[in-house]
Order: sequence, then structure tokens, then C-alpha cells
Amino acid sequence: MLKNINFKVCFSGFVRFCSSKFEIKEILKNVTKDKFTIRMVKSSGPGGQHVNKTNSKVELRFKISDATWLSEDLRTKLIAQNNVNKNGEIVVSSDVDRSQHYNLEDAINKIKKKIIKASFVPEGPSEETQDRVNSYKVKENESRIQNKKIHSMKKFERKDVE
Repeated sequence: MLKNINFKVCFSGFVRFCSSKFEIKEILKNVTKDKFTIRMVKSSGPGGQHVNKTNSKVELRFKISDATWLSEDLRTKLIAQNNVNKNGEIVVSSDVDRSQHYNLEDAINKIKKKIIKASFVPEGPSEETQDRVNSYKVKENESRIQNKKIHSMKKFERKDVE
């Protein structure tokens, strides 16, 4: 079902999920057809008579406020990261294939990718990186103070001392 999502990339050392791999899999299990409003419409583009006669394009609407199986934080992130209409829905469409079934699967996978993207929290910098940044800050501060002293000495030497 999740043929386009690479979990090795999603759960690498650079990025981690809010809680655990198990929870993301449980959340993705809840993403089923009955959670969406599904509308089949006529697809555009080349295809001849088949395109004109069949409703192969899928328009999927996901109302975020009704998704009680998602945490409140995740719902607010989804709203912030995606274009949400005035009804509080994310609208996803798919017309990559001639088949309704594959287009529906593709649209659901798009929603799953959006949920996975919203559920990531970047890891903080390592201790080594923090130490390096702090050493740069200390050196920069010392340099700034030294430059201030030199500047103040220049100004002091310009004064007319009588």
C-alpha cells in the first residue's frame, strides 16, 4: 500500500519522529478510504474517448478537525504546512493513471506523505557542534572587545590633552 514511501530515509539519524516508528505505522494504518470524502471526476489531457467517458480522476478531501486519531500538535502542523480550504480540508487530486483504483491509492499515499512530513521533528545539534559554535562565539566576542579597545584608544589619542 505504501509503495512510494521509503522508511529508511524517513527514519534516518538526521530526522526523527515525534515518538516512535511504531506510532507512525499505527497512524498510517488509520488512514483509510472511510476517513475521506472521495469524488471521482473526469480527467483532463490526452486519452481520446476513454478520457471523455470515464471518471478516472480522484479528488480526495481530508477534514483535519475530524481526524481525532491524530494528535492535536500533528493536526496544527498539517494546517500550517498545507494549503487548507475555508472548511478546514486538505484537497488532494490524482490523475496519473487511467484507473480510478490506482488514482485513489495515489491520492491516499499523497495524504500519508503529508502526515509523515508533518510528524517529523528535526534533531538538535550534537554536543560537538554546540561546543564548536560556542567556541566561535567566545572568539568573536573577544575579537569584538579587542576592536572596541583599539577604537577607543584611537579616539582617546585624538583628544587635545592640555
